Amino acid sequence: LIKSKKDVINDDSIKKTTLAMMKQAEEEKKKEFRQNKGAAGGIARMLADLNLTEKYAGAFEAAGVDDAALDDILLMNQGDENEKAEGQKGIEELVKACGLIGGSAVKVQKYLEGGWKGRVG
Repeated sequence: LIKSKKDVINDDSIKKTTLAMMKQAEEEKKKEFRQNKGAAGGIARMLADLNLTEKYAGAFEAAGVDDAALDDILLMNQGDENEKAEGQKGIEELVKACGLIGGSAVKVQKYLEGGWKGRVG
């Protein structure tokens, strides 16, 4: 129960500090992931593994999808159920943004979900 305006300021301060700490922890987790594993070659590697370089490299570039975005999706797919759900949304957005269709879309989806046998990393 808030007793005075001072309590509100303290509660806001604690909330801001907590959010800042959570953001910093998330950034450190991403940095460690990228240093230790990352996308194991990024988009170029993924497209090469899936034999889609010639067909879709330009689409990824035009959509602004980079290795960091790929790492974010892979990292989310290693998390808890909520993070995995966000990772799935990220995959769907990537597929749509890059104009992937049919078997190409399925290949990329499986690759990013970790089910592609040719994926290293």
